[in-house]
Amino acid sequence: MELSRSAAPLLEVKDLVKHFRVPGGSLFGSDRSTVRAVDGISFTIAAGETLGLVGESGSGKSTTGRLILRLIEATSGGCTFDGVDVFGLAPDAMRSLRRQMQIIFQDPYGAFNPRMTIGRIIGEALELRGLKTAQERSAETDRLLALVQMPPGISNRYPHEFSGGQRQRIGIARALAVDPRFIVADEPVSALDVSTQAEIVNLLLDLQTRLGLTVLFISHDLSVVRILADRIAVMYGGKILELADTQSLFAHPLQPYTQELLAAIPEPDPSKAHAKRDAAAQAVDITSPSSVGCPYAGRCPYTMDICRTVMPLLEDYSDKITESLEHKAACHKVAGDFSAVGRP
Repeated sequence: MELSRSAAPLLEVKDLVKHFRVPGGSLFGSDRSTVRAVDGISFTIAAGETLGLVGESGSGKSTTGRLILRLIEATSGGCTFDGVDVFGLAPDAMRSLRRQMQIIFQDPYGAFNPRMTIGRIIGEALELRGLKTAQERSAETDRLLALVQMPPGISNRYPHEFSGGQRQRIGIARALAVDPRFIVADEPVSALDVSTQAEIVNLLLDLQTRLGLTVLFISHDLSVVRILADRIAVMYGGKILELADTQSLFAHPLQPYTQELLAAIPEPDPSKAHAKRDAAAQAVDITSPSSVGCPYAGRCPYTMDICRTVMPLLEDYSDKITESLEHKAACHKVAGDFSAVGRP
């Protein structure tokens, strides 16, 4: 979808923070430490847009999605959906808003009650939409299953009777049952085999176009996100380190962590794969992000003293990159490179 930077946001996240207190290393667990799962991130998503949120496990991606939907409560920060303060809503108002904001879970089996039939699983959501009679719910269930390319006549079957890919399709149908405007897709293809991944990605593309959905697509796989997303936010250690339109991010990755993620994408050409492995091997394998300065400083091959003490700002470089609608990066090296060479 072609978007301009002036498109009004449907969702706006501002300075979002989630810190978890966890037991420390004492014998009786009395010492506690803080995990900065999400540490002051901001972004917007325009109506009808797909924003990809990428990063490795533990970067804070899934926590971000759950915070937006208030499946867990934020430590601080704000989130507005179509002008409504999501974090300020009372429980009844939040339940009403959740009809417009849905989630597709990573595990296509654990997301279901194994004792409920597919008809009951989807039917519960349809009741929230006001479809009270069994005949209405049955007809709408069949329509939703057809929408996700599932065969008719399966409403009386149970989740364990389906493959992983089929269960994920049913999960998508359940998310669509309340006619949402916004969907958090939390690693929806990571538990599937490669061929099934491609089928689900194509289905999501078709649904996004056909229904005009706004999507936050969470993944660790940039090659998948590239297909689906209009823009991509790269997250590490609870921070967004780069945010750009998809074409610009792949053509001109600025942040060293983004470059590492791109180097990890499988390459069918052996000579190119060797070069990518050499580039990725420059990073030091230290997985615990720093609590001060840039969280990637312990792994970055370009780390300077300032990187360990001062978190760089997420600065806009879109005017310095050809044909870029948006390109922001948080990196002291990037800021110095652009300043030193005086790029136009």
